[in-house]
Amino acid sequence: MTNKERVLALLRSKNCWVASYDLYKVSTRWGWIGSSGDRRARELRADGILESTFAKNIKGSKVADNIVCFRIKKKEGQHYGERAIAG
Repeated sequence: MTNKERVLALLRSKNCWVASYDLYKVSTRWGWIGSSGDRRARELRADGILESTFAKNIKGSKVADNIVCFRIKKKEGQHYGERAIAG
């Protein structure tokens, strides 16, 4: 499994906005996401799979306003990247 797939799996499991620092050097049930986790999230955003915003734009956020947060975009009711992390 690649780090991109691990980032997708983690975001899907949380099913909400995730701060970029929560994707940095984290152990998941799918494996270790090293120091490149936030970079992989930015690449997935550039690929149109994730969306991002600053925490200040998320209602009820307890994260500092200047932190970027990511979540999986939805397409026709399903998440992108489902095949990549199935199983």
